[in-house]
Amino acid sequence: MTDDATKTFANSSSSSSFSSSFVTCNSELEFHGAAASSSPHSILRLDDDSILYASNCILNIAIPRVPLAKKEKEKGRKEQGKENEDVGVATTPAAVYVVKQTLRTMTVPSTDWKRSITALALLSPVSDAFRSKDPVSVSLPCKKYVACAFSDGSITLWAMSKDTATTKVWKWREYIVCGTTTTPSDDNDDENIQYDKVSIADIDGVYSEHISHENEFVIQFQLLTASSRGVTCHHYTTIISDSESETTSFLTRSFSITNHPTCTLKICTLDNQLILGIGTALPRNNRVHFYTLDISTISRMDVKEEKDRCWKHQGGVMGHLDWISCLDWNFDCAKEGSENVVDTSGEFQGGVLASGSQDARIRLWRFHPSIPCGTVESEEGGLMDNGKTSGGFNDSSSQKEEEEEEEEEEDLLEEGEARMYIYYQNKDGVLMKCAITLEALLIGHEEGVTAVQWRPNSNKPCLLSSSMDRSILIWMEEETEEGEEGGSSLVTSEGLGNVWVPITRVGTAGGILGGSIGSSLLGFINALWSDNGRQIVGHGFGGAIYFWSTSEQDPSCTSSLAEQRIQSSSLERWRATPGITGHFRECCDISWEVTHGMYLLSVGMDQTCRLWMPILTTSFDECGSGQKHRIWKEIGRPQVHGYDLNSVVCIGDAKGELLHRFVSGADEKEIRAFDAPIQTMRLIDIIRGQLEEKTILDKDQRVDRAFIPSLGLSNRANIADAMEEGTDNVVESDPTMTDLTSLDSKSKSIKSLDHYLPTERDLGVLSLWPEVRKLYGHLTEIVCLASTARRCSTSNSENLVASSCKARDVENAAIRVWNADQNICLDVLKDGHKSTVASLTFSINGKFLASAGKDRRLCIWKKYDDVKNKVFDLAAVVESAHKRIIWSLDFCSTRPSILASGSRDGSVKIWEVSANSEELDQTVQVKEIFRFEPACKGTKKAEPVTALAFAPKEISTNDAHGSHTYHNAIIAIGMESGLIEVWAVPLDVCVEQIRRGDGTPRKPLTLCSIPFHDCHIGMVKKLAWRPVVHQDQDQDQDVDVLTLASCSTDHGIRLYSMKLSSCYQLKDRGGARRSNSSIVDELHDNFSY
Repeated sequence: MTDDATKTFANSSSSSSFSSSFVTCNSELEFHGAAASSSPHSILRLDDDSILYASNCILNIAIPRVPLAKKEKEKGRKEQGKENEDVGVATTPAAVYVVKQTLRTMTVPSTDWKRSITALALLSPVSDAFRSKDPVSVSLPCKKYVACAFSDGSITLWAMSKDTATTKVWKWREYIVCGTTTTPSDDNDDENIQYDKVSIADIDGVYSEHISHENEFVIQFQLLTASSRGVTCHHYTTIISDSESETTSFLTRSFSITNHPTCTLKICTLDNQLILGIGTALPRNNRVHFYTLDISTISRMDVKEEKDRCWKHQGGVMGHLDWISCLDWNFDCAKEGSENVVDTSGEFQGGVLASGSQDARIRLWRFHPSIPCGTVESEEGGLMDNGKTSGGFNDSSSQKEEEEEEEEEEDLLEEGEARMYIYYQNKDGVLMKCAITLEALLIGHEEGVTAVQWRPNSNKPCLLSSSMDRSILIWMEEETEEGEEGGSSLVTSEGLGNVWVPITRVGTAGGILGGSIGSSLLGFINALWSDNGRQIVGHGFGGAIYFWSTSEQDPSCTSSLAEQRIQSSSLERWRATPGITGHFRECCDISWEVTHGMYLLSVGMDQTCRLWMPILTTSFDECGSGQKHRIWKEIGRPQVHGYDLNSVVCIGDAKGELLHRFVSGADEKEIRAFDAPIQTMRLIDIIRGQLEEKTILDKDQRVDRAFIPSLGLSNRANIADAMEEGTDNVVESDPTMTDLTSLDSKSKSIKSLDHYLPTERDLGVLSLWPEVRKLYGHLTEIVCLASTARRCSTSNSENLVASSCKARDVENAAIRVWNADQNICLDVLKDGHKSTVASLTFSINGKFLASAGKDRRLCIWKKYDDVKNKVFDLAAVVESAHKRIIWSLDFCSTRPSILASGSRDGSVKIWEVSANSEELDQTVQVKEIFRFEPACKGTKKAEPVTALAFAPKEISTNDAHGSHTYHNAIIAIGMESGLIEVWAVPLDVCVEQIRRGDGTPRKPLTLCSIPFHDCHIGMVKKLAWRPVVHQDQDQDQDVDVLTLASCSTDHGIRLYSMKLSSCYQLKDRGGARRSNSSIVDELHDNFSY
């Protein structure tokens, strides 16, 4: 929440000496749900256990939260904890990650293609301190630097820097290395920097910081990118003025290092040298090439020779038969006991490089301790010089000839023989060389290896690898036993090392054979360790992020302490915990649960329907004190379809329909209705902290769970369809879902909440809702749906569903009205539109249905209860209601006669729909009351409006004398650029009340503009306010705070907390109105919001 996002809506006369009331609106991003990009290098872990991942063109910062359990469950949890301690299972609740902060780039696509973030890298410093005369007085300007690469070749830098206003607050700031910006930037003189518009596969880099003679912070970056055109190096410089807090950034130069197509690269430090390893992507005989660069050349601006600034090619090692997809260095596993190691202070002491390839193999390359070139190696050390100094300082002309010779002699190398040498000069100017040998070949994966990473804080080398075979393996070197006097011990044989074997496998083997990505895992594209090595993060191809955690020590282990220290990794038990999920393609529609807004349903072009629900969690500060939070989590996936889903609407309100029912429309001709299974209803009750019998009185009409056949599109409820899913899901059913089925309101043994939250495998297979009916009638694909379930409040009214489909003629442009419970079409509304109807909405009393679409017509349909075989009739038509296509309509939630429309022409219109009071006259009049445009103005004249929604509450304000009360509707407006605004619309539309006391007309005013980084980056498809309930009905809702949900083409779902308050505006003694900022500041001091 920021003061910049606080707007005021004042109704007063400037000449009055009385105080008047105004409205304040504070917005806060509560949740962002989106799957990670399906790029192997688009996720990384920050130092503070937060996870940074890319979705589309958005950076998401996920933070951990611990789920809370209700007090009445404490006893059951303690008893369950004692049982778990007996079998060696960790009893502490697992953390659940949630995204409450996002970073939106200022760059725009350089082409008409859709783009996304393809690679991220956390940059490392190459020096530990500033070179300054008084280093004590120097403070670090930034905490972290993250390099971000896009599929169109753009590169940006994100710096976590201090806020200039409050130095204690850290904020992220973007620096554009190369790309096209939306607006002219102060940091970049050239708005459109020339660069290669080719997708970047991987990025890495380092930075150097120092203080200049002018007492300025100078940060110099060395960024390297891998693509199909090779490896490119970018020099980028940022100068921060300490006196004026001004920043100047510019791209020094860019040049190509190699033209070999490259999938991955990795930088590390070798003595005073930077060593770069790159993995090629050639059709055959791929190599890991190595380049070196003197560290001092990064920060020195006086280097004049171009060759001293360039990376020097040292050679390459071959062995992989397919593309090399991942690399990772480890310098904590240098072997000891080698007598020929020259122990020079500060010299390189050896390490290991792991390389993974699409040939399903992992190779370990050992870098031996550096030695002076004049030193003769002894044969006892295990190194035998083959007399080659491949590529030490060779030029590119002879490189191809040497590679051909190496291919012929590769099979003639003996075990332990150096494959190549790296030559460099140390800090003292002595020429050193480092030998590289093949340490081991790891065979265990069945498909291509996508990621490798060494385990941190481990006593023994431990490697993590992921693959497209749907598995993540933990590798360790096999141990051998040697007997000694007085007992036996486990030791490692010296020499060439032992065999590396996989000791642990995590992942998932479940899913539907041949099913969509939403129902089965197609493989892992990345895997990461936590900083303490006790958690594994897996990145699935469909964008889901998986988590596995382990306890500190397995109590069942009874071996000695020495054996425990060696075998700890092989005896660890890994437990799957709830992950990060979301749509991985465009999200098209959202709908709240009708009665209390208990959950939110969303559908998208990834062919899935997802259920999101709030969960109470806690976070702990450094002092150990906890603070409660409300987070949102996907707890169900009711529908996994074979077509792209376009629309969804909840219809279950316990009146005409059972609770927890919805209908959805896809790129097919029929509409499908679904009913919640018992397992989902049990999980909802557990999360809400109650097991109420009233929610399961109709359990005889429900099933435990649903199944999806391999060759069908409908979720079934019989066990015969379960056999088509495969034996994994029938025999090895998840214990969590079994607990939900057997749990009743009298159960005393209730585990921690994170135990019941479903994992990705449960969501895709075990949380489906059964399909109860189909609605046939449309001849083309379904476009939009609307229902009276949340609109009509009369008890005897039936729930109606209106639907439209794609149309190019009058016949297909007809609207159908359904009774979903009885599975019948009540009416077909014709002669209203000529092309596709894009939006439908019912009035709150159910008497009117409004429709609009591509033909720019606004149609009002009136309901007739006394006419047989006719439900709605066309009552009014507004020709050319807007100049462009009308994307969105919505009736006011408190006034049935107020209607809003939003169009591509950038305008929002407020209409009054009034019926004639005479019984014989059935005509309806439609008047335009207000017309306004969003406050945000982009490069276009008016920003296209793509979604709007009225809030379920009104805001009242008083005039200066307190004699009149003005009622204002709250409306949210979404735009094509992804921005969202909240407006106040006057509802007193009578001639006597539409003007203030001073004669000026009351107009819609902006209450709040959602901050830039909290908004979508794609077009807003739908906006929906959470239904307001009383505090005793739903404990997770605050009656003073409204929740706004939005979905977008950027794959994301966002939830905002909106606090709307009516406050008094203070006046100076002279009667002049003060500025909004001064009013807000004084209200903070004197009033309670």
